[in-house]
Amino acid sequence: MTVTTIDFDPDKKRIEDLFDTSLRMVIPRYQRTFTWTRDNLEEFYEDFLEESENPEDNLAFLGTILFSIDADGTLEVVDGQQRLITITIFFAAARDVLRNVIQTQESLLASEALQGKIKKSASFGSSYGTPAIPVKLTVGVEIEEIFSKLIYDNTEDHKKVTAKNKPERKVKDAYTYFYSKIKELVDRPGLRSEDKISLINKQIKKINMIDYIDIRVTNKEVAYNLFESHNAKGLALAKTDLIKNYYFGRLKGGDREKNERMDSWDMLFDRLEDETTYMLPDRFFNYMLQSYEGNFTSSMLYRRIKPTMQNPEAFFNKLTRDVESMIDLKTASTDDKQVDRSLESINRVLKVNQCFIFLLALYRNRAKLSKKTYGDIVHLIENFTYLYSGVTNSPTNALEKVYSKYALSLNKRIEDVKGTFQDSDKQRIAAQLLDALRKDLKEIAPKFNTFLEAFSALNYESQKDKALIRYTFSRIESHHSEGMVQLGDAFTLDHVLPQKEVKNMGARYHSMGNLVPLSGPANSSKGSASPLDSIDLYKNNDNFYSTNLLVKMLETKKDFNEEMIAQRIEQLAKYAYNEVFYI
Repeated sequence: MTVTTIDFDPDKKRIEDLFDTSLRMVIPRYQRTFTWTRDNLEEFYEDFLEESENPEDNLAFLGTILFSIDADGTLEVVDGQQRLITITIFFAAARDVLRNVIQTQESLLASEALQGKIKKSASFGSSYGTPAIPVKLTVGVEIEEIFSKLIYDNTEDHKKVTAKNKPERKVKDAYTYFYSKIKELVDRPGLRSEDKISLINKQIKKINMIDYIDIRVTNKEVAYNLFESHNAKGLALAKTDLIKNYYFGRLKGGDREKNERMDSWDMLFDRLEDETTYMLPDRFFNYMLQSYEGNFTSSMLYRRIKPTMQNPEAFFNKLTRDVESMIDLKTASTDDKQVDRSLESINRVLKVNQCFIFLLALYRNRAKLSKKTYGDIVHLIENFTYLYSGVTNSPTNALEKVYSKYALSLNKRIEDVKGTFQDSDKQRIAAQLLDALRKDLKEIAPKFNTFLEAFSALNYESQKDKALIRYTFSRIESHHSEGMVQLGDAFTLDHVLPQKEVKNMGARYHSMGNLVPLSGPANSSKGSASPLDSIDLYKNNDNFYSTNLLVKMLETKKDFNEEMIAQRIEQLAKYAYNEVFYI
């Protein structure tokens, strides 16, 4: 047998070593094009860019990037193009926020400096023609055009840039996601322009400081043989791959047994990805381990999980149970109606993930908790999530710490029980958890004025806000009627002021203050009648609490205008904050 010696020297480097030098990187035209989904982008942002008070969170590991060195010194990207394209798109989005949103002399200078990570001059030519273009990362032909319009140079209005194919849509979606995240970061009230620039520079620094393993091979054929043996699926070497490789390296038995276990592993994670949303394998492993051991940074996952795999059989059994539990939680299929209603809201409407660290620990130990108090804990998490993430969209970096703290606390409380679990133990542990969690969540929950400001901005024309508005009205009616009124998915929302009576009202027209639940037939019969002419119709829907509030306002004020809409927004916000979603 002939053995080929592969001559390469892997180095630990940082992203700034690629983008802050004169190096040029080229993605071969025959390589897989850009395919990252919203899940990939969210996980990238949470891993590397989420705001954190811990200095250690600023350092993270990106995996291995493999290059073939061309004769002119250009680095041909063999493995790592998805990550490098993503980083380039992030730089472009940050550049454009600095230039188009902040718009100060300092932000323009910062934008120009950031442009140097993408391109050295304004000219642009074909990726595979001559002369070579002065960009840091030359992309493949399928996304070359949209990169020239959207990424390589500043764009005055990115909304006018259209995508012509699926790969271009992926690029546009990634740019839009990062642009909105950065804009959201700097749009917070009270920030001076220099504070906004500092926040963006902090994120750029985090990207610069990301570690990766740099492998450069002079022989292109050897480079691709190395890639294929290292990564048969052509995907980036994520933490999941490292975990899997370590696990199978410790597994005993012959090839047949290992192959069967590998098939079982793959089928398990195929189910997780197919049946859940926003729960990629890396995130799952992170949450699973935190549900046992408490909080740690995502960069520590591989180091922390290795000791748990010393008994491969026991680890796989635990892994299987936790994957199946996570699927139950993410699909709201726990066979507990109260819990499933809350899970459905968290998953379908609020779309928040961090709480699943604690929810996984709760579900795993539900037989050792009072059933009612267990349901109350999940309901508390639902209410807090609505206030904190759903309406006010507060920073999520603190949530993993809170939820992993209570997962660890639950595990320890259960371990402290000696002998058989009694009903008194179940009630005591659940009640203590509920009280302590409520206290901690109250401390970080948004104050009413913050909630009111965000509540007032909800707009029924936005798809995201539309689901949240309908959910809010559903919860208001259910709470007031003590569960007797369930609006469900089929109820309609009527605009109190018809379109013909609105002049220059803008977003207020689609706010919660100008919306009221009605039955389908009632909404159809109302048509474009004025609010005062519709009082009798509203009275016929007196089983709706929020409709009754409107009737009382109309009977008292004898009018309905923009001022009344603002009053009604505050009225509904107070009821939601102090009663319905009270924590």
